[in-house]
Amino acid sequence: PGWWFFQNHRELLEENHKEPRQARFALSVYAGLGGVVLTILCLPMVYNLFHLNQGLPYSGLAEAYPAIKRVSLDWQATEQRSQQLLTVLMKPDGVLYGLLGVVVLALLPAFGEELVFRGSLQPLLQHQLRNPHAGVWVSALLFSAIHGQWLGFVPRCLLGALFGYLVLWSGSVWPAMMAHFCNNLLSFLAYKLNWWDLRDVPALSEATFRWEDNPFPWYIALILMGLAATGLVFYRNTFSRSNKDQA
Repeated sequence: PGWWFFQNHRELLEENHKEPRQARFALSVYAGLGGVVLTILCLPMVYNLFHLNQGLPYSGLAEAYPAIKRVSLDWQATEQRSQQLLTVLMKPDGVLYGLLGVVVLALLPAFGEELVFRGSLQPLLQHQLRNPHAGVWVSALLFSAIHGQWLGFVPRCLLGALFGYLVLWSGSVWPAMMAHFCNNLLSFLAYKLNWWDLRDVPALSEATFRWEDNPFPWYIALILMGLAATGLVFYRNTFSRSNKDQA
């Protein structure tokens, strides 16, 4: 559907010439590499936020409101079932299985999801809502929701927004595809190489979850996030200007 949209409805995306055009499928190497670097800088904060999301069933809010406790535990069970399915795909060793894992878990989702969410849905929402930022955030919310993993909703939504702004400012979906692929590939390697003791982790429970077990020290995550924010401003100023010059 995303590829069909690109081929048949580009004129819809070019109606508002005040904004960078979204229909270009041209690859800008610098914009793509910049998106990859920004994604890597954001990942420590994203992983820490994911850890905090995982602790929702054991938070003071959940303890104070039993309904939130029940719902968040249901979300946790859904997340664990999804993780078990991914483990089946990631666990086999060997070069062939590794390459297949990269294709199935990193390359295909990056290409397909970005083509649909940032390449098609986001510009349609921008057209309908008459606001580029609303298009970015609504598509990011839908992108996170469609995964059905609610304890990872916030960090996944933030990643979706980052990918959305890469497309908005560069005028191309390729930077988002490259950034998305980088995120998925690093997650895959983190499991295969057991960077954070991810293999054979027991099912998450109140007995095993600890708030202080963040993947990264907070000071590192905050420093890198500050660098990412600075880089985002530079990315916007650089590629939005060049995009407008080409329009």
